[in-house]
Amino acid sequence: MRTLEALLIALLVISTDAYIINYTPYIMLSIPYGIGIGRVLAWLDSVGLLKKLIYSRKYDELNRMLLLLLDKPFSLEIYAINGALIFQSGSINRPYSHSIVYVITGVNGSFDPRIIVLRV
Repeated sequence: MRTLEALLIALLVISTDAYIINYTPYIMLSIPYGIGIGRVLAWLDSVGLLKKLIYSRKYDELNRMLLLLLDKPFSLEIYAINGALIFQSGSINRPYSHSIVYVITGVNGSFDPRIIVLRV
C-alpha cells in the first residue's frame, strides 16, 4: 500500500512540474550584444517569438519584451493587410528618431499578413 502511495505522489509531483514548465508566462532569452534598434523585430522573428506573440494576440507580452530590449520609449502599431489598425501602444504625438516597418506573412501556412510599425 505504501508503494502505491509513493508512486501516486511521484506521479503528482512530476505532472505538476511538467505543467509549470510548459505554461510559464515568461520567456527567458539570451539577447545578443549589439542587436540594434533596426534589427530588433527581425531578431524576434528569427527566434520565433514575433509570429507567436502577434498571431496569438499577446500584444502586451510583445510590448513588455520590446520595452526590455529597447530600453527607450517607443510606439508600436500592428496593422492588417487592408490597413485596419489591430493594436497600438505608446504615444503617437511624440517625435521619434527611428521608424521600422516589418511585415510578417502568416503562420502555419496561412496567408494572413501583418504590418508592424515600430517608432523609437
